[in-house]
Amino acid sequence: MAKAKAESPAKKVSDVRAAASMGGSGMDRVVAGGAGAEKKEFNISRDELLASFEMEKNRYDALVRRLNFLQSGQAEIAAAMDALDEIGKSGKGTRIVVPLGAGAMIEADVSNNEQVLFALAGGAVKHETVNGVRDELSKRLETLKKESARLGTEGQKIGKGLENLKNILMMAERGARTARAEAKGKGQANV
Repeated sequence: MAKAKAESPAKKVSDVRAAASMGGSGMDRVVAGGAGAEKKEFNISRDELLASFEMEKNRYDALVRRLNFLQSGQAEIAAAMDALDEIGKSGKGTRIVVPLGAGAMIEADVSNNEQVLFALAGGAVKHETVNGVRDELSKRLETLKKESARLGTEGQKIGKGLENLKNILMMAERGARTARAEAKGKGQANV
């Protein structure tokens, strides 16, 4: 039997204790609750615990993919802001290398270092001042940083929950082995 104690029903399991599994039933008794919170007991099968673990793992993996995407976006914006700084410092006629994508580049002469083309939603492009684009990119970068921080915090919570589920599963498995060993010692090998 696995016992879990949480600070509140909305929070992740914070303290895990295990006892012997209920012999052969495949069900574990879990107790959730804590100081100031109503304690709740429920039975849950090993398969249900494994399914919960797998579901949380999938959530965590999706969150990590999203964080990686956000970090790539932050790096792209930072690189664009650096390029804008360099364009702003350059004079007319300065030769620059412009990436076209997929590793292709072209050399070009700067004819206007005060305005650049800036993509809008839907693929539309407009002329915008270097400072205006830099300000917009700064806002986007800040938004990505805030979202990354939020997802990082959520990832930590999910990670703690995964660790707790893993501990419950391991303790329940140990309890089941102990119960089987005790049953085998009493001549009940099929338990």
